[in-house]
Parts: sequence; structure tokens; C-alpha cells
Amino acid sequence: MPRLMLFELKKMLTRRVALVANVGVIAFLVGIMTLNVVQARTTDASGAILSGTEAIAQTRLEAGAHAGAITPERAAADIAAYQERLFSRIDRDEVTQMTGSAVYDLMFQSFSDEEVYELYNPYWSWLGASRARSQPRRRRA
Repeated sequence: MPRLMLFELKKMLTRRVALVANVGVIAFLVGIMTLNVVQARTTDASGAILSGTEAIAQTRLEAGAHAGAITPERAAADIAAYQERLFSRIDRDEVTQMTGSAVYDLMFQSFSDEEVYELYNPYWSWLGASRARSQPRRRRA
């Protein structure tokens, strides 16, 4: 099999047009892979904008904090811990009567910027949405 692959590769690269086309495709792919890394952007807990390999490392770090299988027990424990942290400084009944922007402002008044960043982590909205999807819908009478 390796001899057949070597033969086909040799056959592809003997013509000048094929050689230029293959080099062009490889250069195009390298350019796309480089731009993928260079254009990566995210923010850290302090609000600083990170780009490039720093942004990729930050994204992996955040994803690693919640890595692993989500069992019903883990989901319940994570949600309970999130609610305990959130409602330790904010009145639960008060929030239900407020608009979204008012709750957002209240978050920044009650928590530091780093804490708000952690509370607005996409993991929590994903976990809440997946929990809502798994519950059966109630029929209206």
C-alpha cells in the first residue's frame, strides 16, 4: 500500500501544473489554519480582550472547568450551587418582578465584575436550557 501511495504521489507531482496546484492548495490550507488561530478572540474574567493562542487557552480553561459527563445528580448539584450563590445577595422574589435589563444592572451592583463574568458563563444557560428541554410540557386545559 505505501508503494502504491508513493507511485500516485509521484504521478501527481511530475506535471508542472499539478505541482503548482498542489502547492497552491497546501498554501491555502495553511493560510486558513493560521487565520483560525490569529482571529480567535475572547475575554477573561477581568474583561480584558484576549486574542490568538491566549484566547484559545482561556477558552479551553473555561471549558475544562465544567468538563465531563453531566449526570442528573451533577446537574442538580450545579444548579443548586449556582442558585445558592446567585440568591445569596439578590432577593429571589424581587428578581421575578424586574425586567431583564434591571436584573442585569442589579447583578453588577451586587457582584464584582469577575463574579458577574462567572455567573454569565454560557455553561449555566446551556445547563438551564437542557434541563427545561428534558421536562415534559404541561398541557393547558
